[in-house]
Amino acid sequence: SPLISHFPFERTAAKEVLPAELEILKPTEGAFWLTFRAIFGPVVLEKNGDWSARKWQRGSLNLPTELLPMANHMTRLSRQLFTREGARQPLQISVKPLPFSATAGGVPLTMIFLRSGKAQVFGVNAIPSSRPLAISWWQSDVASVGAEFSIATSGRKQSQSIEVSDSAWSFFRLLDKATAQTDGRVMTWNLPSDGGQPPIDVRFELGSDPWQIFMSKAMSGAKR
Repeated sequence: SPLISHFPFERTAAKEVLPAELEILKPTEGAFWLTFRAIFGPVVLEKNGDWSARKWQRGSLNLPTELLPMANHMTRLSRQLFTREGARQPLQISVKPLPFSATAGGVPLTMIFLRSGKAQVFGVNAIPSSRPLAISWWQSDVASVGAEFSIATSGRKQSQSIEVSDSAWSFFRLLDKATAQTDGRVMTWNLPSDGGQPPIDVRFELGSDPWQIFMSKAMSGAKR
């Protein structure tokens, strides 16, 4: 499918999926599901979002190996992108800011932040806790990660950051600029030097690997 060969389904792709193209995944009237049910409806069953082969007294049909895992993954994706009524809804990414160095080049750091549009999670070196970051995937929001610090001589606050814009998938493009550890959940961004300040590392722990929203082993097989 051309859809799953584009970003963010395919992380290395330059061409991106347009948000409007995902309308085919609307739970009831999306073209993907209308076609899937029309073709496979007689031989499959769906219960609570899980698809399985329909069974008869003589057994069941031998379906393509990747069909049911792909359908189950697309069901999960549909439920994250849309409400039952088919309205778009933000992706909810669980984010926990991790402790950071109290100073960078002798300048006190006051907080770190991760933003997508108007949604943000920030950390102030207190006991970290996870909070949801809402990603409005249908609009081209600016995504950024950074650190804020105070200038002792003036009391002014400045920041160093990395920003990605001009993409509905700017948050995922920002993720690609991080180094991932711990099963793709701990993300480290190296903020470039700015205004005489040295580079700074900031880290956030995600509740799960966000790329799994779009990709699965079944999807990888479907591209071959």
